[in-house]
Amino acid sequence: MALKMMASQLRRTKPALRAPAKLVDPFYRTPEWRALAADVKELRGFVCEGCGGDFSKRRDKLIADHKIERKDGGADLDPVNVQCLCIYCHNRKTGLARKQRMAQSSE
Repeated sequence: MALKMMASQLRRTKPALRAPAKLVDPFYRTPEWRALAADVKELRGFVCEGCGGDFSKRRDKLIADHKIERKDGGADLDPVNVQCLCIYCHNRKTGLARKQRMAQSSE
C-alpha cells in the first residue's frame, strides 16, 4: 500500500526579529582609505597583528582596522593608527570596543 504525500498545510513565515542591516561608513569607501588599507596590508606582509596568522593567500580575510576607532577619536588616515586583523580578531576587538563604549555611556 503506497502512502500519498500531502502538501504542507503550514505556511512559512518570516522571522519576527531581524538584525538591522549593517551600514558601512562612507569613509571606508573613499579612495584615500582604500589606498592606505592596501598599502598597510602589503607593507605588513598580510599578517594578522592579533593572532599572527598568514593571510597572503587569503587576502580578502584580512582587514585594515583602526587601532583607536574613529568613533573614539582615532586618526582617520594615520598609518600608525591602522593595524591588520583577520576577521575573527577584528570582530573580537570591535565587540570589546563597542562594549566599553556602551559601559561608559551608561555611567
